Amino acid sequence: MAYLNDLTQEYLKSILFYDIAGDYWVWRVGGRGGTYAGMKAGSLRDGYLVIKIDGKSYRAHRLRHLYLYGVWPTNELDHKNRIPWDNSEGNLRDATSSQNKANREKFSNNTSGFKGVCWNIHLHKWNVQIGKDNKLIFLGYFTDLIDAAQAYDRAALYYFKEFAFLNFPELKGQYLKESVNGRKIGWSKSNRITKADLAQYALETGLEL
Repeated sequence: MAYLNDLTQEYLKSILFYDIAGDYWVWRVGGRGGTYAGMKAGSLRDGYLVIKIDGKSYRAHRLRHLYLYGVWPTNELDHKNRIPWDNSEGNLRDATSSQNKANREKFSNNTSGFKGVCWNIHLHKWNVQIGKDNKLIFLGYFTDLIDAAQAYDRAALYYFKEFAFLNFPELKGQYLKESVNGRKIGWSKSNRITKADLAQYALETGLEL
C-alpha cells in the first residue's frame, strides 16, 4: 500500500495502465472501492480528473508525470488550453505557481468583464493590478475600461510571456510590436520590454514580429 508521496512509478504501473494516445487510465487490478480490472479509472472533481489510490486522491495530470518519467513534478503543471481534465500529450507544461495562475481566466465574481480590472467606487475609475509571486502589482487607474483591460494584457505579456491569458488575444501581435518599438508598459517608468526581450520571445514562440 502506498502512502502520500511514497507512491512510486513501479507501484503505480502495477495497478494502473495509462493510455497516452487516448489520455485515459485503466485499472489493472480490482477490489478498490468497487473497481475491477479493465475498468476506467478516475472521476472529475473541480474540473480535474482525480484517481483514488489506497485511500488518497491524486490529480491525474500529476500521476501522469510520475507514470511517464518516474518522478513527481517539481513545479506545478499548467494546462495550456485551460481545460483541467485534458491531460493529453502537448497540453501540459512545467510552470511556477505564478505562471499557472496567469493562464487562468477571470474569476467568476469578476464584474468588469476583464481579467485584472475592477471598479474603484471611491475614485470612480478602473483599478488594474496583476499577481506575481504571491504579490499584487498595481498597474494604475483608468477612466476607460478598454484601456484598463489592455494595460493588464501588456503587463501579463511582460511578466508571463506564453503563459499570459489576455483579455484581447487578437491584439497580441500589436502589443508585442508596440513593445519592440520601445513603448512603456505604463505602470512604471523603469519597466519596459526591450527589443532583446521580444527577440527572445519571438525565437521561443516562432512569432514573426
